Amino acid sequence: MTQAAVENQDAISKLDLLEYLITDGIPYAVITETEDLWHEEDETVVRAFTFNNGMREQIVVLGPDAYIYANYVMTEHSVSERLIRDLIPILFDFMTFNLATDSNE
Repeated sequence: MTQAAVENQDAISKLDLLEYLITDGIPYAVITETEDLWHEEDETVVRAFTFNNGMREQIVVLGPDAYIYANYVMTEHSVSERLIRDLIPILFDFMTFNLATDSNE
């Protein structure tokens, strides 16, 4: 396996963990779809999360570095005024966990 393939698999594993944390931490919205995308500038895999709450839909694109690459409100109103604000502590916990895991290797 090439170094790039190993790095991509590592990024996908981190995004899987992030998805689990978000699913557990955002009870008022359901993740209805995810899509892994290649970010050419950063040369990494990022994941688009589609959140749904009734008739409201919002897509947030996150990287394995916990960076918010994009936030698109797909309907007239966002899923919640709190969605991004509620994602921040989840992303912070995720970064802290990754730093601790990376330092142990």
